[in-house]
Amino acid sequence: MKELLENLSEMELIHCYSEIVSKLYEKGIIRTKNISDEFGERFVIDHYKKTSTLPNLQRTQTGTKNIDATSRKGERYSIKTITGSNTTTSVIYGDLREDKPLFEYLVIIHLDNKYLSDLILELTWKNACNNKKWHKTMKGYNFRVGEKLMKDAKIIYDNRNS
Repeated sequence: MKELLENLSEMELIHCYSEIVSKLYEKGIIRTKNISDEFGERFVIDHYKKTSTLPNLQRTQTGTKNIDATSRKGERYSIKTITGSNTTTSVIYGDLREDKPLFEYLVIIHLDNKYLSDLILELTWKNACNNKKWHKTMKGYNFRVGEKLMKDAKIIYDNRNS
């Protein structure tokens, strides 16, 4: 595959990308135009399904506010994807107060520059609330993966040094 791509022109590569994205839509692998988030959710759900010590997750319907997957027990998971050198998630909208959970778990996945998973973190609702940062422009909360968050998170998968 790599050799085939090497011989393509820029425009041919762009057309191949377009065809691949179309096929990903057709097969239901992606549902929106946000490919990095779609890949992140897919990697998380797949990892949880194939790891016997983790709950089996199912995707929610597109457009479900703040919830991307649920467990068989009904636990709600919000999945946030960060890529490359980025350390801050996209925004979660709503009131993130400890006494009114919007979800049970926040899962943050980091994708490397090739869109491959290298880190998956899981935070409980309480730990998510303790690590939220207000984004005044977006009027919502996001999360920065730093020392404090790493201390509060459960590391589900770590392939950063491989």
